Amino acid sequence: MIKAVIFDIGSTLVHYKNPLNWQNLYKPALEFVSEKCALNLSEKNYQDAICILSEYNTRLVPREEEVTATFIWNRIFAAWNKDKKLSDLQLCKNTFFSFFNNDCFIYNDVLPFLLYLREKKIKTGTLSDVAYGLENEYALKDIAPIFKYIDLPYTSNDVGFRKPNTKGLQMIAQKLSVDVGQIMFIGDEEKMRDIMDGVEYAANYSDMRDAHSVREIEWCSKCNKGYFLTKNDLDKIPADRNKWVCKHCQEDKPNDTVG
Repeated sequence: MIKAVIFDIGSTLVHYKNPLNWQNLYKPALEFVSEKCALNLSEKNYQDAICILSEYNTRLVPREEEVTATFIWNRIFAAWNKDKKLSDLQLCKNTFFSFFNNDCFIYNDVLPFLLYLREKKIKTGTLSDVAYGLENEYALKDIAPIFKYIDLPYTSNDVGFRKPNTKGLQMIAQKLSVDVGQIMFIGDEEKMRDIMDGVEYAANYSDMRDAHSVREIEWCSKCNKGYFLTKNDLDKIPADRNKWVCKHCQEDKPNDTVG
């Protein structure tokens, strides 16, 4: 029985208009920092910073341990031979991230689904990997309108690890007082499926909403696994919902995914 549903944020709860990979935006973002912070950066300064930022771009160099934004910006300041006044470093770091404060919106089906989960007494949380050690002040502001409907809004900052490392989910399970095997994780990256041992994973949630909005979770009467059901699926459920059987059990196939 699923007792908690944990969400990724980007492309799952929130749609971002800027690309999630910032690599092509390093230079304009750093030029923005140079202008706003009166740094008068040279081309070499830009390239040094771009080189360091690229090291921490997990789409280029995957890692599982999280680092802080302050650590990254200390390295950038050292490369620039700038005096490391904490106030200056904080200003530059915050200005850099503010450049990426772009147009985004919460998907229309998110709030109804969170309300549905609350009605069913299913606990909720987030586990989202932040970009370049981005502090939660920035990382979680995009879900501020639905914050009160999420029991445990966590990021990789809180757990110290990035997905696919499972330590984050283990920590969340402990905080929510559920077993890891009672968690369903919803995200948009297929790579997570193979390593989420014991955790239900719905990698296709963001794709499903394009055609048919997810409306409910139903449990198979045979395998007792939770499935996301669309409007079309709900039309096919028998009057006695306790008799509903998932497609895997109907076909007598191994049931190791979320439908």
